[in-house]
Formats: sequence, C-alpha cells, structure tokens
Amino acid sequence: VLDVMVQGVVRMLKFEDREVQKIAIAALGSTAFESDEERTLVRDSGVLPLVYKLLDEDDDTLLLDALRVFSEMTSHGSGHSLKQYVIDLGTLRVLPSLMKKKAKSSSVIQNSCRLIRNVMEGNEDQKEAVISNGLLTLIVKIIQTGDSEIQYNCSWALCNLVANCTKAQFLSLLAEKPIAAFSVALRDLDGRDDYYDPNTRINVLTVIDKLLSTVNSNQMNTFKNEAREAGLIRHLKKMRKNKDEEVRGFASDILSEYFTENDEEEANETRNNKEKAKKTVQKRKR
Repeated sequence: VLDVMVQGVVRMLKFEDREVQKIAIAALGSTAFESDEERTLVRDSGVLPLVYKLLDEDDDTLLLDALRVFSEMTSHGSGHSLKQYVIDLGTLRVLPSLMKKKAKSSSVIQNSCRLIRNVMEGNEDQKEAVISNGLLTLIVKIIQTGDSEIQYNCSWALCNLVANCTKAQFLSLLAEKPIAAFSVALRDLDGRDDYYDPNTRINVLTVIDKLLSTVNSNQMNTFKNEAREAGLIRHLKKMRKNKDEEVRGFASDILSEYFTENDEEEANETRNNKEKAKKTVQKRKR
C-alpha cells in the first residue's frame, strides 16, 4: 500500500500545479514510517529529491510537510545510511537560511529542530555535518526561546550530541558557551507544567552533567564562573524543590558534586548577614 501511495506522490509532485503538489506532500508528510524497510522503500522511490526542492518554497504548508517527511526518514532508530541519504541531499546545508528566513514561524523552527535532533542521533560524521553547517550554534541559541516543543527538541539534539561525540565536537559545544542558554531555558521552565517538562529539564541537566564531568580543571573554573554569572546555580537550587523526583535528584546531585563550595559561600554570606542584622538590632536597642 505504501509503495502505491509513494509512486502516486512522485507523479503528483512532478505536476506544475501547486494545489496538486500540496495534496501530494501532505499525504506523504502525514505518513509515519514505522520501519527502515518502509523508509528504504521511500528512499528508493525517487520521491525525496522532489521533497527536497520544496524546502526552497515560501509556503509554510509545503515546507512543514517536507520537513516532516525528512524527520520521519531520520527518526529514532533509523539506520545511519538513511540519515546519510538525507544529509547528502543537502538538507542540512539549507536549514540555516531556512530557519533564519522563517524565524517567526514556530512550526517551521520546531520541525527543523526535530530533524536536527534526529540527525544528531547518528554517527560521528553525521553529528559533524550538523556542526559544520552551523546548526549547533542555532540550537544553542534557539533553546532560549521559551517555546515548549522547540526547547524539547533542542535539548534532545544536545543530549544526542554529547551521548557519543568526538573531543573536537565536545569542544565545539563548549565554544558556544551554552551555560547562559541553559540558564535561560531552565528559568523559562519555571511554572511550566506540560509534557515537555520535566523531559526538557532532564535533557538539559544531562548535558550540563556531561560537560562538568568531561572538562579539565581550567575549563571547570571557567564553567563554574559562567554558571554563577548566568544564574544557573540559582535555577539548579530551585529545581531541588521540583515536583518531579528525577529532576529533584539530578539537580541535587549536580549541586553536591560540582558546586558545594557555592553552598558554603552562600551559608557564610547568610551567617554574615544574620550577624550584621543582629548588631544593627543591638545598636537600635541602645
């Protein structure tokens, strides 16, 4: 059935009629490919180069369905060869300009981030393709937007990167100075209660923990200073009271393992403030 449908889509996408093309790509974009066998069938049909051409369209409807097709082709568990085929088409190369042009379209950005997230689950070369096309920079920037689903996909993209990357790729993430971005993301999550939270929090904490456990001593000092200046430590402390047990535990573990001296500083400051307040009261009594 899928084979027949895809061949029909191929014929319809070759038509010059825009409405016919919309119907065709909508049909393919709404199809969930449930196995690599189905994805391979779609790849071998010759439809994907036609879908790729739609990434140059201004029409958001065509763009979204095209992005959904590529997301399905690269979705969780898909083979590296399928991800590579999507990369070789030039998809990652056009994403930066597409995302900048459509920056005000939450749906386009969300689906672009989902595609990046999926490719980031691939091998080292595929992660490198994301980085070399400037998409890591965009992901770190976009995670600060505050949109639930966008932040969720960005956090997964970064999680997939650090799960298994080269030293150079790890340094590429460090070079983006992501701490300020993570602090903003965690701040925006305060008071939110939806499907994406606590998932996004756990992903961000996973990346933070990976960074802290991997950096050398010099990088650690820089990292801690950035965390302090960006307010990250303050947000981690708030998360110790989160209603989700996993979030509470993860935040507490990071604080106790890497930022205990900050707690000591805070305790000392609190004691000093109490002493000052006590002396002030005594002076007033006199």
